[in-house]
Amino acid sequence: MLTVLFVCTGNICRSPLAEGFLADRSRRLPDGAVRVRSAGTWARGGDPPVPESILVARERGVDISGQECAPLTAQELDGADLIVAMAEEHREQIVQLDPQAAVRTFTLEELASILAAMGPANGDGVRARLAEAHLRRGPQHGGDVRDPLGLGIETYRDVGRQIETAVDAVVTGLFGVGEAPRAAEA
Repeated sequence: MLTVLFVCTGNICRSPLAEGFLADRSRRLPDGAVRVRSAGTWARGGDPPVPESILVARERGVDISGQECAPLTAQELDGADLIVAMAEEHREQIVQLDPQAAVRTFTLEELASILAAMGPANGDGVRARLAEAHLRRGPQHGGDVRDPLGLGIETYRDVGRQIETAVDAVVTGLFGVGEAPRAAEA
């Protein structure tokens, strides 16, 4: 089983969307292939995702209303095989908290870009793909997922599409499984 941890700031906007999309996509994978969670570098713990993120996920056919934010801890990092940050600042905070996590920590856009360049998985194993992705890091890969907090529903929708597209690329790149059918655009 691959344990994936998504990280953003408050764990109420971006990382709940990523967690929801990957949890949804993991239903197409063999049972037990992925365990997914999320946390925030500034999360208090226990708060639900913001209503805008819940709406955007629902528009994309995914229910994240039952999630609760969690603070990022060294224990969370230690339990994750793959750590996916929404922005470079989160990746840096993760590595400061646990320097050994650096080899298994990517930004979402970085990981999606690298895996896309590698082509679909063809049976070479998820951990081998992640190790190769680490070796292929470079400035040409990456970018941040914009924080939509307070910026209106259209920004949330844009961010939701960006996260969903990147999560689908990660699933294809790691497991060789194509994109899931999407809900109708709102």
